[in-house]
Amino acid sequence: MELDFAWLARRVGVVVNGCYWHGCVVCAGAKAGPSAAEWAHKVAKTRERDARNRDLAANHGWRLVTVWEHEDPEDAALRVAEKTRQSA
Repeated sequence: MELDFAWLARRVGVVVNGCYWHGCVVCAGAKAGPSAAEWAHKVAKTRERDARNRDLAANHGWRLVTVWEHEDPEDAALRVAEKTRQSA
């Protein structure tokens, strides 16, 4: 499980995802071109790994917040703050 930020005592983790590389459903998608199928496959594998990591974290008592690169930083910070308050 890889976390970009963690509050160990509260078991809250933050994962920051790039929209293209992690297959954001809001703004990503494999770009057209000769290697589009290859990139779509790589992104699908990344999404599968992300799901396994979320499950692993939850099974070990961690509460995760996923922040996407397109998100407003203040909105993301509020979500993280709320999650840490909930786990106090």
